Amino acid sequence: DNITHMGPTGTGQATKACNQMIGFLSAFAVAEALVLGERLGVDVARLPDAFAGGFADTPAIREWRRNMAEGPLIGLPLHTEAMRAFLSNGPALPAYGGASPANLRKDIDIIRTLARQTGVTLPLIEQMAVMVGLLHANRGG
Repeated sequence: DNITHMGPTGTGQATKACNQMIGFLSAFAVAEALVLGERLGVDVARLPDAFAGGFADTPAIREWRRNMAEGPLIGLPLHTEAMRAFLSNGPALPAYGGASPANLRKDIDIIRTLARQTGVTLPLIEQMAVMVGLLHANRGG
């Protein structure tokens, strides 16, 4: 297990917020890349192989590939597929088990609150909040 003491009370929540930011933005970047790749005729199932060893060889794309191949579709890959379906106006959004769009929205709201409290501008998170709001409204939950 990777346990790192980050400092006094409150720094754990701040660290989690930073982790969530990178994970969420990565998952949504994968969704956008998949949609664009599909529209351009790319076999997106092979993208992880093409990206291996490069900068896009991220945990987000590796987890997406593993979840798609082995199932079940959970965690960030589930959010990736939901956003992919939403952006492509394609197949129905996947069924959510535990980590719903509402849960994702809650975490993004925490990040936005922390940013406001510290006077930090997070334009990517603000755009993501809009997209998650649309996804949340589309899923009704």
